[in-house]
Amino acid sequence: AAADILFVPSKTESFGLTAAEGLLFGCPIVSTGVGGLKEFLVNKTSSSMKDGYNSYLFNLLDETNIKLSINEMKAALNNSINDLKILNNNLIEKEIFIRDLIKGALRLGWNRPGGPVEMYTRTYRMALLKLRKNIDHVETLLSG
Repeated sequence: AAADILFVPSKTESFGLTAAEGLLFGCPIVSTGVGGLKEFLVNKTSSSMKDGYNSYLFNLLDETNIKLSINEMKAALNNSINDLKILNNNLIEKEIFIRDLIKGALRLGWNRPGGPVEMYTRTYRMALLKLRKNIDHVETLLSG
């Protein structure tokens, strides 16, 4: 990837496609983790090392606490940069970390088992089945 870290300071986010794409290209995310980002971003400070992480999250508070927000953002950015420096000194660990980011991003795919395509197809089939039952019921009433 041309970037080592992706910065996503969103106030709101429906899914977070930008962050998902960043992970797909092996970039850890520095973000607020709001909205749909909560579904797949795992903060380094809240995960055990065996579970892995893919982000450095900070709180984006209202304007009355802007100084606190800026300090949290700086801390998240500094942590990500420091970790990157450590990984750059151990290329095997860096490769494992990047591969884990990519694997996590692939689990967000539309065609994954139990994913959106499967759910939409199931819903569509249920709607067709219900419609077919209604048509059969009407045909029975009309012929009877």
